[in-house]
Amino acid sequence: MALIRVHFNSTVFNMGTSLSVILPQYAAAPNRGGTSHKGPYRTLYLLHGMGGDCTEWLRNTSLERYAGAYSLAIVMPNGDNSFYSDLENGMSYQNFLTGELIEKCEQWFPLSQNPEDRFIGGISMGGYGALRTALTHPGLYGRVFGISSVTEILPLYEKVGFEDRAKMLFGPKETAIESGAELYAQLRRLHGARETLPKVCLIGGLSDPLCPQSERMAEALRDAGGSVRLHRSEGGHDWVFGDRAIVDALAWLFEKEEKSYGAF
Repeated sequence: MALIRVHFNSTVFNMGTSLSVILPQYAAAPNRGGTSHKGPYRTLYLLHGMGGDCTEWLRNTSLERYAGAYSLAIVMPNGDNSFYSDLENGMSYQNFLTGELIEKCEQWFPLSQNPEDRFIGGISMGGYGALRTALTHPGLYGRVFGISSVTEILPLYEKVGFEDRAKMLFGPKETAIESGAELYAQLRRLHGARETLPKVCLIGGLSDPLCPQSERMAEALRDAGGSVRLHRSEGGHDWVFGDRAIVDALAWLFEKEEKSYGAF
């Protein structure tokens, strides 16, 4: 596997930004992480959590080694503390994720342009970003997963010390539902429009205060006719759990037989 750090000028942000990319490395006689597959490669766009950056997954997990088992390319963008939203008075992270990021990466690297080969996932804030992005653009990704995910933003408006940030990220509370920032409203719109829901996997630690949010979201996805896997196991909201969970998430991405609902 090759590990690549990319610095480039984003036209969406009108400034420089950076990515970390794990790319399968072709070798005629595969060894030490090489692959006999020349591409195009299936790709996971993997989002970091609050306070992290495009190196967070690399520093806290054995992601590069895990990805090698699947000849999977992984793109990790910088999302700052944006919740991957288009900020009213700031940069457009949703626009960047679903447009420029994919376009540039598929130009630069041997990545499959088939939506079924394009995945998105994340942890905590990144789990929210992955779910929101996939529900807003249901035909863009084959599968989506969230680990220790924030799935409910309305409580953030009541969280002490977070009220002003919530308004900055999602706009006034009453408009957050209309804008698609509130995931349940977005899910209702997709269901009402008879859009095909993406396949979803939600993974949570039983000691994580956010685990009940994943449980409620899984139930809502199931009720809307979606294909959803809910996986709960011992663990909290930390990288010890995150390192285990990404192994399960990658296995689910390549699972041949999709189950409609259940637990690992």
